Amino acid sequence: MLLSRAIRDYLSPSVLGASFVSLFAPMVLLALVVAFGGSHLWDVLQALEAGEPVASQALPGWLETILAYSIIQWVVISLFYLLGGILALLVSIIIALIVIGFFTPWLVKIVQKRHYSSYKLSKGLPTVKIIKESIGIFGKFLGLLLLSLFLLALPIVNFFALYLPFFYLFYRILMLDVSSVMLDIDGYEKFKSSHQKSTILVGLICFLFSLIPFVGLFLQPLFVLYFAHYVFQNVLLAQNK
Repeated sequence: MLLSRAIRDYLSPSVLGASFVSLFAPMVLLALVVAFGGSHLWDVLQALEAGEPVASQALPGWLETILAYSIIQWVVISLFYLLGGILALLVSIIIALIVIGFFTPWLVKIVQKRHYSSYKLSKGLPTVKIIKESIGIFGKFLGLLLLSLFLLALPIVNFFALYLPFFYLFYRILMLDVSSVMLDIDGYEKFKSSHQKSTILVGLICFLFSLIPFVGLFLQPLFVLYFAHYVFQNVLLAQNK
C-alpha cells in the first residue's frame, strides 16, 4: 500500500528529474576527488600492477622494501580494489542521500498534498535541534567506523565490516531528514522512541536497495517518499487513537 503510493509519486516527471541529480552528483564529486587527490596513489598502484619498483620518493623506505615482493603486491592491489570499490559505493550512497535532502521539503509536500491534505505539517525541527542530532549521529558513525577498521583484520567478517557504520549513518540521516520537515520536537522524540525497530527495518530495506550500483543512487527520492508515507501513516494513526 505505502510502497505503491510512493512509486506512483516517484514516477512523476519532476521527481524523476531529482533522481538524475542523486545519480550524477556522487559520481561527479567522487571523480573530482580522484582526479585532484588520488593521482599519487594511482601512480603507485600502476607501478605495482606493472611489477615495477615503486619510486623511493613515493613511499617510506621500509614500505618500499615490503612492496618489492610480488605476493605482497598482489594482496595490496586486490584489497585496494575490493575495499576501495565497497567504500566508493557506500560513500556515494551517503552523498546521494545528503544531496536529495535538499529536495526533501518539496518531496514531503508532494506526498502531503496528494494523500494527506487534511494533515497540516508542523514547522519542523529547529535548526539547533537538527545540528545537535547531526553531531550525535556523525559521532556514533565515527565510533562504528573505527570499530569496523579493526574488524577488517578478521577473515570473512572484513568483507561486511564497512557496511555497519554506513548503514547506521544512512538510516539515521534518512529518518532525521524526513522527520525534521514533518514533526516538531515532541513529535520527533515520540516517533523516534516508539518506532525505533520499525524505522531500522525500513532503513535496512532502503539501504539494501541502495547497494545496487547506480540503481540505488537513482532511487534515493523513492526512499524519501516512502519514509514520508511511513511517518504520515504512523502520525495519523497515533492521532486517531
